[in-house]
Amino acid sequence: MGRILNDDEAVRLIFRASNRAKYPWHDWLNGEYWYLIEGTDYFGTTKAFRERCYRMQGQHGKLSVFVMDDGVILKKETDGDRS
Repeated sequence: MGRILNDDEAVRLIFRASNRAKYPWHDWLNGEYWYLIEGTDYFGTTKAFRERCYRMQGQHGKLSVFVMDDGVILKKETDGDRS
């Protein structure tokens, strides 16, 4: 018998079925610090998301990723960030 899903369960299952996340990289990589929460802002493990962020550097330039208990802090570095 089927069951009712809450929004979080539905999003996770749809993500797994599509095997491709559509993240708002353009928003996240605007030069501001973003606190992204695992299971809310991105799916999969924090380790896997961190690795994906570093792979995005080829397209978007240098990124800083700081792992927190429940997610990551992400920032695209700009020329003004470097001393």
